[in-house]
Amino acid sequence: MTSARATATTTPTQREEARALVAQALSWGNRAELPTAEDATATWASLNSYGEHFRDAVRARMPAAVPHLLMEADGRLGRPLAPALPNHPLTRKTVVHRAQNLARLVQALLTALGDAPPTTDEHTTEGNTDK
Repeated sequence: MTSARATATTTPTQREEARALVAQALSWGNRAELPTAEDATATWASLNSYGEHFRDAVRARMPAAVPHLLMEADGRLGRPLAPALPNHPLTRKTVVHRAQNLARLVQALLTALGDAPPTTDEHTTEGNTDK
């Protein structure tokens, strides 16, 4: 098992790829069609992986600065996508929702690492016709 300090380095490429996935996931349902279940699952898995990496980086760099964010990340990352209750099927909408929630968490972790949020926030402009 690798320590958080050993995996605490993040590259600009990793951060850029993660930001692109965040933007993609947060756009679903606003201006884009919902992805297939397979695409949403792949995005969820990638976001989960980036989230674990960024959480370790945040923990290594500033563990006392953002304890609530780290607790949230610890509770949500690395969990299986399968539903906890067997009578609640895993639908495409559920997978999309879970991916979007992870996208917001990854976005918060990136912010904690010092990455500025995107200049235009697509997921908050729904209904804006002044474009």
